[in-house]
Amino acid sequence: MAGENEEFEVDLESGLPVAKKTFWQANRRRFFYAGLILLLILVGAGVGAALVATGAIPILGAGALAIAAGAGIGALALITVVIVAAAIVYGAYQLFSFLFSSKPAELKSDEDEQLLQNEDNHDDDLSDDHEHDLGQNPNDALSVVVEQTVEDDEEHEAQLKSAKKPTVPSDKAKSKLELAKSDDEAENPLLSQPESPDRSSSSDIDFPVASRTPSLRLSNSSDSLEMTLATSSDGLSQSSDVEESSSSGPSSPRSSSSSEDERPSKATVTFLKRLQRTEGTRHLLVEKPVEIEARKALKNSFALFANEASSEQITRTVTGENAADFRRYRKEDLTKILSATTSQALLIQIEQRMQVLEQLKHPEPNWTYSRLDPQKPGEKVVIKIEYNDEAKPTSRIKTDKKRYSLATRKLSVIAGVLTLLDQGLVTDNQEDKQKIREYLTRLSNNIISDANTTKGLDDVNKSMDNFVKGLNKQVAKLAKTDVKNVVGPIREAERYFVAQHNQNKVLAVITHRKDGSKVVQVDNNFNHELTERQKQEYLRIHSTDNKPQWFTNLHRAEQAWYLARIPQTLGAPEWANFEKLFKSSAMQHTPGLANARVNYLIAESETGSLEIQSASMKSGTPVTYEMQQGDRELQTVLNTLQEIEKLEQLADHNFDKVWGDFFTDNELDRPQRLILIQSLLSNSVEVATIKVSKADEALIEAQRQAVNYVVDHGLVSSSSIVLHHNNATNSFRHGEGKEAGKQAERELAALRGIGMQFLARVVGHFTEGASVNVLDPLMKGSKAISDAQMEQITNYIDSLKLTEAQKLNLRILVNTENQFRKVAKTSTKTVGSDSRNQEEYIIALKKMFVEAMGGATKNNCKSGKDRTGQSEEYQHALCIVTHDLDGEVIAYDEKGATRKEFCETAALLNCTMKIQEAAAANTPGSVGTKAPKVADIIDGKILTAGNMTELFDLGCDLAGLNKCKVHQVDEQQKMNEIKRLDRKGGNRDRIEATSAVLVS
Repeated sequence: MAGENEEFEVDLESGLPVAKKTFWQANRRRFFYAGLILLLILVGAGVGAALVATGAIPILGAGALAIAAGAGIGALALITVVIVAAAIVYGAYQLFSFLFSSKPAELKSDEDEQLLQNEDNHDDDLSDDHEHDLGQNPNDALSVVVEQTVEDDEEHEAQLKSAKKPTVPSDKAKSKLELAKSDDEAENPLLSQPESPDRSSSSDIDFPVASRTPSLRLSNSSDSLEMTLATSSDGLSQSSDVEESSSSGPSSPRSSSSSEDERPSKATVTFLKRLQRTEGTRHLLVEKPVEIEARKALKNSFALFANEASSEQITRTVTGENAADFRRYRKEDLTKILSATTSQALLIQIEQRMQVLEQLKHPEPNWTYSRLDPQKPGEKVVIKIEYNDEAKPTSRIKTDKKRYSLATRKLSVIAGVLTLLDQGLVTDNQEDKQKIREYLTRLSNNIISDANTTKGLDDVNKSMDNFVKGLNKQVAKLAKTDVKNVVGPIREAERYFVAQHNQNKVLAVITHRKDGSKVVQVDNNFNHELTERQKQEYLRIHSTDNKPQWFTNLHRAEQAWYLARIPQTLGAPEWANFEKLFKSSAMQHTPGLANARVNYLIAESETGSLEIQSASMKSGTPVTYEMQQGDRELQTVLNTLQEIEKLEQLADHNFDKVWGDFFTDNELDRPQRLILIQSLLSNSVEVATIKVSKADEALIEAQRQAVNYVVDHGLVSSSSIVLHHNNATNSFRHGEGKEAGKQAERELAALRGIGMQFLARVVGHFTEGASVNVLDPLMKGSKAISDAQMEQITNYIDSLKLTEAQKLNLRILVNTENQFRKVAKTSTKTVGSDSRNQEEYIIALKKMFVEAMGGATKNNCKSGKDRTGQSEEYQHALCIVTHDLDGEVIAYDEKGATRKEFCETAALLNCTMKIQEAAAANTPGSVGTKAPKVADIIDGKILTAGNMTELFDLGCDLAGLNKCKVHQVDEQQKMNEIKRLDRKGGNRDRIEATSAVLVS
């Protein structure tokens, strides 16, 4: 037994208290090795000295100096022999173990073995196959650590006391919690077993679990068993005391003083119930094999916009089957660029260094970035980023992200110059071109060197601006021309390099939530895909007398780039290569939809299978705003047709996946495909009905006119309903005029009407007699539906003969409709630490509403990067939490655990760098989104959740690398020139002529 004065410390491996070691006990291993080395030195020295003294080894005779030298040599030789021999023996042992041993790693102690045995017994939900896998794989060995520290107990008690008005569940909530507890007791014997009589009544044992799953705090007092459902470390929790005695005692003052408003919402109760239900399975952070049917469903969804090879490749990436095929670079691969006599040879080297930098700008352990190049015909380049939310972004991580992003951005601009240099970008003189190549080689090597020495990081945007100024000045000097003649060509040349560098790519970003469930976000780029009519427009560049105006406006180097890549006939196989090129948001000067991709949200269900919760489209505006008016209006219509064709495909797939069997099996007419094109552009800002800023007004009107044109002229299928909505998501929304608000209200009302018609068609197949009364509050009323009414509606939906997926989508539909009713009468939260973006919430509701009916949605801002990206993560977070709640939708003004979970999920998705990397695909290195606090896009609580506090400002800084001041000025001058030419009239005759062709 330990003495009373014996000191204790915490064992770093087990987390358990152990007796503090004495100096000799703590360092005895060091003493042993030191003694062994000393012994070897003495033995070696003695042998060496003896051999020299006896003349066996003649060294400078046999004097004292020779004997000393022999002693030194002998000691060194003996130590070397022993170390080499030990290394050989150890290596042989490891090789033997690897080749012949199949046993799992041994348990450290009998106690560990017993803990593992108990843990295995606790996991009744694991399949037999999975348990077998765990037994065969030593890496799947599980361990349970029981921690008990005074500090944790004091912190926990302080957190409990810090709540001034604890939340007390309503009777209905209590009954749900008790039901959840009884269900959990059946699965978890720990909850129902009686207290052991030999436990000390003064000790509490905390069983630590993932912070999103409920932690059980077992208090060993004789009169109660307290169960605390802790959702985070900040002390916000829901708790209930279950009295062991059958008699009910008087209510505590704490519960009697609680107000009705402080009771948890229905969504919160459902959320807590889910936490209890998943407690027995979610703590396993073990990848489970994907079921065959789930894998097939994934591949079918990817195959909608990918060929067989590519859809299989994406599926294997999501499931992790091809993890070993991905490539990772080392920092040592960032080598010096060698001189070259051709632009292409130099460009190949720079692009390879950029691939290394693009990995390094996602530093470990926060991100693991890897690349998979095509291995079979038809495959794409896959970029995979795995995010570790447990790792906190240190100053080193942030510094690495800055320096490598800055280097990537600078090399991309240099690569743009090289892409068009041989086509006469700044000069036709061959000697001058070679001098420029040599200068760019030196400059590139300086950039790489600066990245390794962290130069230019005080202000990355200032560093970028100075870099571009210096580049322009030196290139102009070498080309023997004025600086103003190279600014525009150099800025615009980069988009052609980006088209080649980022061609044919898929982005997959993987992370895990706190409960261990996997979340995957995938972007499959549409690259430069074209419709037949768009190809016909490109063919005109080969005409001798009918070249399009957008083409003749280009720099001759840009014209040469297109002439070398556009084939001369519609059926030419070369189109396949052109359509693989990436059409970035910087290419709004040519036909085709810019920055377009299909976006997937894939989440792990409670059963462990991976399911696509949402599939939608994202892009830049379809308005080709860098064209003159005549070309712009025509190409905007063609781009709108292109996106609608994609959305019709997606809507067909979404509908068939959920509702196809229902309408087919019951011989019901299939409803029209619902397509919602949702733009996020800013309306004009008004003060007292006077416009003070036009913002994105021209783009909004152009998009709306294009959609109306294709619908009114019958250019889309009669089996489709195409809607166009616009909701501003940045701070300009606070100043938009009343007419914009009324327009949004009318658009939303029309959408909700379609939803209620869809619901009526489904339930109308089953409803007979008085049972329809259950839906009266929903179908006939306009007020928000009470919890009791919603419970009746939910029970009715669950009683219908529908698949589980169909029931879930109906629950989402009716709950979303109810939130539409509530949010219309809810005040916005625009200031303070809990500010909330109501427009983002409404946009996310509309997306779930449309997808519940099997429809398809698309979002766009101007570029398809910043506002589109932030809205994407908001929508995904709300979708994930809604699925967690089995179809219940949290309110705009939601409080408590569900609101906290939503904010943490949105922050987690934001920190993965998915939307930031998608944005950087348009301008390599600018890995961020421009969503500063002044833009008022992101909810206040999202900004302070998880790692967002560390990464948000950094992302905004890096997003600014997109356009330096020099380029912004040049771009604005070009847009002003386009407006000037528009005022002169443009080629209106071409619009009318081509419109007639479209209609025919």
